[in-house]
Amino acid sequence: MAASIAAGNVVVVKTGAETHSPETMKLLCELISKYMDNQVVSMVSGGFDELQDFLSMRWDVIFATGSPGLGRMVAKAGAPIWSQCILELGGKSPVYFGK
Repeated sequence: MAASIAAGNVVVVKTGAETHSPETMKLLCELISKYMDNQVVSMVSGGFDELQDFLSMRWDVIFATGSPGLGRMVAKAGAPIWSQCILELGGKSPVYFGK
């Protein structure tokens, strides 16, 4: 996120509805909204429906961390519009799909 902001990009962070550390996520949301310009960094929380809405939008780059199922969903959403998809799946090394 820091590198993306430093490069002049806008960042939207979508958190999972069922996080393993809800207090940390709550604190992160509070701190980002307090100290960051909300036109540069935004936090969105939600589950599957919110993710589907999110992926239906046009993105230059999508970075996703999660399961192989999530990776397939992200890659499928990014392919028709040639979005770069950076996937980190199942705690393994990142997988890069480029144009």
